[in-house]
Amino acid sequence: MHPLLPEALDILGRFTKTGQVSSAGLSDSARSPIPTLAAPPPGQLPDLSAELLAAYLMTEVVQDGGRVWSGAGAGPLEAPVWVITAENPWSERQDGEANEAAMADLEQTLVGAGLAPVRLVGRAPDGSWSEDCFAVAVGHPASGADAAHVLGWGRDRGQHAVFLLTTERHTVVQCATGSELATRPRVLPPR
Repeated sequence: MHPLLPEALDILGRFTKTGQVSSAGLSDSARSPIPTLAAPPPGQLPDLSAELLAAYLMTEVVQDGGRVWSGAGAGPLEAPVWVITAENPWSERQDGEANEAAMADLEQTLVGAGLAPVRLVGRAPDGSWSEDCFAVAVGHPASGADAAHVLGWGRDRGQHAVFLLTTERHTVVQCATGSELATRPRVLPPR
């Protein structure tokens, strides 16, 4: 369990009453497609705060046109997907032009890897922030993105974490280590 998870869950509890957020089984590598990666040298990555972990866990993932992929009222998801962004490295706000260039570079990388990225938006439930992101299918190189590539693409773009969305779960996965930091149901009750 990530050491900040209890505090993050407490913060999250102030925003949701579902009681369905969990850290149970997050390190169970037999059930996880996520490899364990060597941790980067100390001091090279900004710390992940409990508030940021809670924000990641609360993030709604939506598509233009209103389809909800994760969050209140999420629709069915046929297969697992990774959700990755290149915006706002290390959670430091960048201007629109820098974010657009970073997303264009990420899209080029994903398409160059033979993937079909779907543009989405990750946003706070209260609308206080949002970031563009892409969903890509989970799988082997011929049909989808493997964890090592997705986590590397996130690390290369200064991202603390990516999301793994399955039919049931929304999991926050740390880019630096591949650790599953927290999980919640993908489909939440309507607000």
